Amino acid sequence: MERIAVVLGKMNSGGIESVVMDYYANLDYSRYQFDFFVQEDSDNIAYSMITARGGRVFLLPSLKKICKFNKVLKKYLIDGEYKIMHVHQNTLSVFALRVGKKAGVPIRISHNHSTSNKKEVVRHLTKVILRPFANKFATERCACSEHAGKWLFGNKQFKKGNVKIINNAIDVDKFKFNQTARDEIRNEWGYSNELVIGNVGRFMPQKNQKFLIDVFKECEKINSDTRLVLVGDGKLKNKLVKRVKKYNLTDKVKFVNPRVDVEKLYSAFDCLALPSIYEGLGRVAIEAQACGLNCLCSTHVPRCVKVTSLVDFLPIKNKKAWAVRLLTASSNRNKDYANAIKDGGYEIKDQANQLALWYDEIFAKHGIEKQTESVEQKPLISILVAVYNVEKYLVQCLNSALNQTYPNIQVVIIDDGSVDKSQEICNRYSLDKRVKLIRQENQGLAEVRNVAIKNADGKYVAFLDGDDFISPYYVENLYNALIKTGASISSCNFVKFYNGDNLPSYQKAVEYRVLDKKDYLGETLLQKTEWGAWGKLYLKETAEKLHYPTGNNYEDLAVFPTLLSEIDNVCMISEKDYVYRQNDQSILHKPFKEKDKVYVEFIKNLAKYVEEYYPEHKSKTVCREFSVYCHLFLRINKKENPNEYNDYWGKIKEYRRVVLKEKHARKKNKIACFVSYFGKWIFKTAFKLI
Repeated sequence: MERIAVVLGKMNSGGIESVVMDYYANLDYSRYQFDFFVQEDSDNIAYSMITARGGRVFLLPSLKKICKFNKVLKKYLIDGEYKIMHVHQNTLSVFALRVGKKAGVPIRISHNHSTSNKKEVVRHLTKVILRPFANKFATERCACSEHAGKWLFGNKQFKKGNVKIINNAIDVDKFKFNQTARDEIRNEWGYSNELVIGNVGRFMPQKNQKFLIDVFKECEKINSDTRLVLVGDGKLKNKLVKRVKKYNLTDKVKFVNPRVDVEKLYSAFDCLALPSIYEGLGRVAIEAQACGLNCLCSTHVPRCVKVTSLVDFLPIKNKKAWAVRLLTASSNRNKDYANAIKDGGYEIKDQANQLALWYDEIFAKHGIEKQTESVEQKPLISILVAVYNVEKYLVQCLNSALNQTYPNIQVVIIDDGSVDKSQEICNRYSLDKRVKLIRQENQGLAEVRNVAIKNADGKYVAFLDGDDFISPYYVENLYNALIKTGASISSCNFVKFYNGDNLPSYQKAVEYRVLDKKDYLGETLLQKTEWGAWGKLYLKETAEKLHYPTGNNYEDLAVFPTLLSEIDNVCMISEKDYVYRQNDQSILHKPFKEKDKVYVEFIKNLAKYVEEYYPEHKSKTVCREFSVYCHLFLRINKKENPNEYNDYWGKIKEYRRVVLKEKHARKKNKIACFVSYFGKWIFKTAFKLI
């Protein structure tokens, strides 16, 4: 199975994205798999569909930040060792293709879906400037129509047979006329026998909805029982709404947001208007014909869109002529146009197979051997996700788990009795064959860890909390570190993430540092690394020996001595592949409760372990104990827990001299020790600022 780097730019609800996703949905994944490279400012990234089919999503900076865009894309292409990239950015493809050439991608496909028109001054000028470079970095060329192919790549390339036509195909059966859908939608809109003119497309100058509203004004003069439905969204929406109000047509023009069930809307229409000032093809007209709809298109729409007798063309000059033609349009809902659409080469299942065959031809042409290693040749790794009332963050968490560069993963979700929308989100993701969902009554994170380990099918396990997320390289980096060094476990670095922060950048780990368990213990005591379960990769048989104490917080600390007794060494990687969200609702930010006292018990157990096996780490242990007492003291209420309040403050005073003398102690701890000499109030105030 060969992975293809599919570069889309922004992923919104537009036509190009729909075409690519339809091909992806019908692709033979045993032969080819898509990895999607989309800009981070995209509005509608189809994470669930992509990850459910084994694809991955990589976020790129906006093209407006061209240097950063180039750097990030190049890194991803090199790390992924891609042999083929398929770029769907029309004239803008030149930038990604140039990066692909520098990254050593041997097969670089430029795919054009559009043309241009002088009325869009800035966009047209940009395309004119970039068009001469269309053939410079591409090794292969394709387009959605002959018109689009000649426009971008030139007549010479087309005549030489260097431009492949890949039709904007559709699922023909999906778009067949449906009387039930018609009745349902028209009832929803409050329509009965009115003549409904439909338009589907982004609200942008290219689609020319402004002209269509003017045409509809003429229609309404002739037939007051006419309605106009505009389906889409975009930067011109407010202007279009104002134009409708200006003509007093608000009650007769309906704006409908993009829908995944757009096929139902075609059944509700009586005709389709496509007054575009330019089109690469005009796929909506193909969809409408499959539904038996009469389509009136501008003369700027390529003639190849006329697959049946249902399509007419008219210049976008005379509004009244458009109005008369639309009002006299005769759609034929009784005739099945499916065969005509299929014969025209617009059936997606057939065309997806043709696309795979074309990829085969390209590999053969370039003499490049395809990847034959199957997913199953790598050991299964289970990512264990703990979920409890984290609806705000869960989608990002699960997307990151399923979007791993390591191919053979399982995601085990333990829903610990969530009562918010986390349940609904978990159900949706459980449709992915790589996901195993376990639901239980609320028992706390410790028991979640135990249940997750028990239900993991992988040879290795890695933990992920439901309000955090991970880099695409999280599993791959941890696995490679473990295999290449032969360590007992591997551990990555982490980054604290506050809502509103920019997403961190990621890369493959290339350097590893192996510590024996004595040195690993020392670094953990000094808080140079964490004892948390997350951020590590374990053999499942190792994880099974870590029985987390049910009903207690700080469960990771409780089993840390057991973990140390089970391992010989730890491979450390510096990459910050675990993103630790700073959530005000997490345990560490909540007021002190009775069960938080167990933190002291667990740190004392660790201190006893160190004293028995590694007495040379005694001062380092005091440093970590000092941190524990500081943490508890800052959260505790003096009136509610006077004894503990005084005990914790006493420990802070007792340990501060040792911490100040320990040359490797954290700078934050040393400052806290110094401030503690000025009293409790100043200590509490200053500690929060350190």
